Amino acid sequence: MPNDLTGNKGEWSEFYTLLKVLAEQKLYSADANLQILENIFYPVLRVISAKNTANEVHYDLTKDTASILIYNPRTNSFHSIERDAVRKCLPDILKAIKEAGTGTFSIDLAGALFEKLERKNITAKCSNKADIFLVIHDRNTGIEPEIGFSIKSELGASPTLLNASGATNFIYEIVNPIPDIERLNDIDTHSKVRDRLSGLILGGSSLKYVGMSNDTFKSNLMKIDSYMPSILADMLVIYYSGLTSGTVAEVTKTYEDEKNKSGDAVEKGFYEFKIKNLLMYSALGMMPSTKWDGLLEAHGGYLIVREDGEIVCYHIYNQDQFREYLYKNTRFETPATHRHAFGSVYKDGDKYYIKLNLQIRFTR
Repeated sequence: MPNDLTGNKGEWSEFYTLLKVLAEQKLYSADANLQILENIFYPVLRVISAKNTANEVHYDLTKDTASILIYNPRTNSFHSIERDAVRKCLPDILKAIKEAGTGTFSIDLAGALFEKLERKNITAKCSNKADIFLVIHDRNTGIEPEIGFSIKSELGASPTLLNASGATNFIYEIVNPIPDIERLNDIDTHSKVRDRLSGLILGGSSLKYVGMSNDTFKSNLMKIDSYMPSILADMLVIYYSGLTSGTVAEVTKTYEDEKNKSGDAVEKGFYEFKIKNLLMYSALGMMPSTKWDGLLEAHGGYLIVREDGEIVCYHIYNQDQFREYLYKNTRFETPATHRHAFGSVYKDGDKYYIKLNLQIRFTR
């Protein structure tokens, strides 16, 4: 392994996941609290790393229970590695990841494994949101689908579920603008967006959602639910107004309560259902700036590395548990205003506007 091959905890967790899957050759499903469901598991038949890239490698787990057959498409060559050699390294690699500080680091003992597994990089992003492809055996149907999984780790910093960008800006007209409204932009506190919004609301102004900065993201959201853009627009106002702690569950409940108070009565859990769909589709394929076909086949699952090193999976077959997990473990977040051009009052014609940005991050 090259001396300069380093990665952060999340990146090393991807490599650890590969080793864990190769060693155990089985994936367990989990409930909404990441607890393993012992009676729901999927044998792994093949692993495809870095699919559709120059570093693609196949690992066949069906030929011999004691060894792993490795195929390199670049050289059209085969060789094998003992399964025990992979299994024995797992505790030390997990320990190295957990004990590392912030930033990037190397793991010396991983060097030999990189060579034997013909792995060129710590991470091996395949396509879109899939980090690894697995062929699993579904004991219920007998089918053996190839599923792309995204890998998330609890060993490092909380990852994002929906990344902020200029595309995730929502645009609002400021109704009844306060005098000297542009002076609000002088507020430069740590919570400046929230403080500017408070200044507007306390002064008697209100926000009227008028559109989104990116038509592709708007179209993607409307594929999930035709009212999703306006639902999220209202939820962003709740979040940036500081009415909740910012968890997705709390913001959703507050939104639902406000709808009921305003006379738009809905049954309990009405908006929770819609937001859970948004979270699931964001996790399994939908990205703001890319036209989304609505399909999940190429990125149909999640592998989560727990703090204890166990790996659990969610995919289309246990989507109810997955949706609940996402709903209970995500929060709205304020990204950098200067990077995504939002949070400042601006004038267009004779009207004033402000943009609020959407980013959702895991809470753990």
